[in-house]
Amino acid sequence: SCVFLLFREGDFCVVILWVDDLLIGSNGPKLLCLLKDHLTTKYKYNAIEEPTLFLGVKLKRDRTKRTMYISQTDYFRDLLKRFGMDTATQLSHPKKSVNNTLVQEYLRKKDKPYRSLACSLLYPSNISRPDLAYLQHRIAPLAKPKQRTLETSQANCPLCKRD
Repeated sequence: SCVFLLFREGDFCVVILWVDDLLIGSNGPKLLCLLKDHLTTKYKYNAIEEPTLFLGVKLKRDRTKRTMYISQTDYFRDLLKRFGMDTATQLSHPKKSVNNTLVQEYLRKKDKPYRSLACSLLYPSNISRPDLAYLQHRIAPLAKPKQRTLETSQANCPLCKRD
């Protein structure tokens, strides 16, 4: 992933690039139009004026209030379903209650890839849910990973893969 910044005469553009996805933001139309014109001469691309999804993150913008809302609800639904937790009770905030007994019970289930779940939580904790970092900090020591299991987990986790 790459982030590029362009500053010119008090205006700026931010360009976020991930493989073949591109997101551009600016504080004014002048520099934005200049950048888009330049990109059109170099690359073929489809422009979406008001993006609603970027790298699995839903984007909702309110121009009148000058706010942006980001959400990863679909990512979490898929994650819960994949790990057999789609019927779990929802907490208002993960920091309020980390029940060690429930975590230990989950860890005893051989068919539940605990470390893969923990690794899958890294992505949203860096994008839209920094509170999950606290949860990971609390439950990680309960896993007591063995080297072989840790290597398997890293090999299966898309965020941990190495070329």
